[in-house]
Amino acid sequence: MVELHQNRELSGDELTDLGSFVNTIVTHITDGNTIEKEATSIMGGTAYETESERIRRVAREEMQVELDEKDKAIEQKDKTIEEQQKIIDELRQKLGTER
Repeated sequence: MVELHQNRELSGDELTDLGSFVNTIVTHITDGNTIEKEATSIMGGTAYETESERIRRVAREEMQVELDEKDKAIEQKDKTIEEQQKIIDELRQKLGTER
């Protein structure tokens, strides 16, 4: 597998997925209960998530959390700016009427 990857016949994702499948096969061979559980799961229509898909999913989830945090920070800054603008407007109004 590594040689195929080095010869550019396998992408990084494909190499990761094949490694994951090999690990899964070894687990099935060494543990009969896991084979039975996985076979039932697959036959029941459960989709198998490859390692590269899992990595992408986790990365997307982490990015979404980060984006949500940044959105909250921006909303807070916007609110602060609005409050400061109200204060400035009130001060301008007072200065304009006192002259």
